[in-house]
Amino acid sequence: MKLYFAGSEGREKLIKEVGIKNALMSFYTIGKKKNFKAPEGVNLFLDSGGFSARTAGATINVYEYINFLLKNKIELYANLDTKSVEETLDNQQKMEEKGLKPLPVYHYSELINEETRYLLDKYCQEHPYVAIGGVVRGIRRKKDRITYLKYCFNIAEQYGTKLHGFGITDPKLLERFKFYSIDSTSWISGSRYGFTYFFEQGKVKAFRPKKNTKGQGKFLDKFNAIQWKKYADYLEEEKI
Repeated sequence: MKLYFAGSEGREKLIKEVGIKNALMSFYTIGKKKNFKAPEGVNLFLDSGGFSARTAGATINVYEYINFLLKNKIELYANLDTKSVEETLDNQQKMEEKGLKPLPVYHYSELINEETRYLLDKYCQEHPYVAIGGVVRGIRRKKDRITYLKYCFNIAEQYGTKLHGFGITDPKLLERFKFYSIDSTSWISGSRYGFTYFFEQGKVKAFRPKKNTKGQGKFLDKFNAIQWKKYADYLEEEKI
């Protein structure tokens, strides 16, 4: 299982220092940079950033996204999904017409709507690699998360499709559901929330030090990045 370090924008130096192999960035964040350069020696996964854009009341132009992908020769990227299923499918088609192969993104909201539930069958039938979204922010109850993921994996297994889980790092979920890849922003929680992580016995455990960590954001980010890299290596080596 591959773990992509999400939120890597602007942290290229840290990624290189720690030796992180897989990074996820958002087009919504980096798309306006004129001199963007992907980190050397890193497998880059580019998310459209559609959710972040919608949250900010912004929109993303699909052709700007396409041109960015082509210009920077990015090999792994997700479709530009929106609130409209029709627009999302149209974006997938527009990207494919330009010779691109974006990962379709399936959401919990599409599962619970009988009119859009079929989409995962469509995606898995037509694509070898599909992304699953809506688990972290869209589902509150654990029972519903399990139901959603069971459905997704049952469909994917019928077609031999690999699944990427956006924001899914719950150890119990990862033990039960064998994603091909996942991503997480938890590794940068040091400067955000003052968390310290430790990797031990195949798990990453979080602590919030009682001592004031103000001003130690960079130190915590590097320490946490090292711990999460150990976890990433474990997930890949142990074939979790």
